[in-house]
Amino acid sequence: ILLLIHYCWSLMNCFAVMLDGLIVIVRQFTYSSIDDLITSGTECAIRRGINTTCIYGLVFSLVVISLERAAATIWYKTYNRCPHWSTKPLIMLQISAPVLIITPVLVKYDFTRK
Repeated sequence: ILLLIHYCWSLMNCFAVMLDGLIVIVRQFTYSSIDDLITSGTECAIRRGINTTCIYGLVFSLVVISLERAAATIWYKTYNRCPHWSTKPLIMLQISAPVLIITPVLVKYDFTRK
């Protein structure tokens, strides 16, 4: 399941980059003045916030998978039958850490600027 969550972060990052690229392409072809190319603070925060969260998700996924593999290497004789190593905390860390990191950034972000 850890690899599945990593795959989901990667897929969301691909979609965020693709959507951002499409927005830029459409703006480049449809602008009438230079002011049409300037994004608002809210739009910038949404576009960059999703992308940044996905990148943090990918990084934390790799850290969590590395921790899990290190534990499997250390306890290789009893890893399959040992109940003390649960993946539930790792799954929660893998999902919640990126969201907890990006939240203060978005709270301090000035949405009124261009």
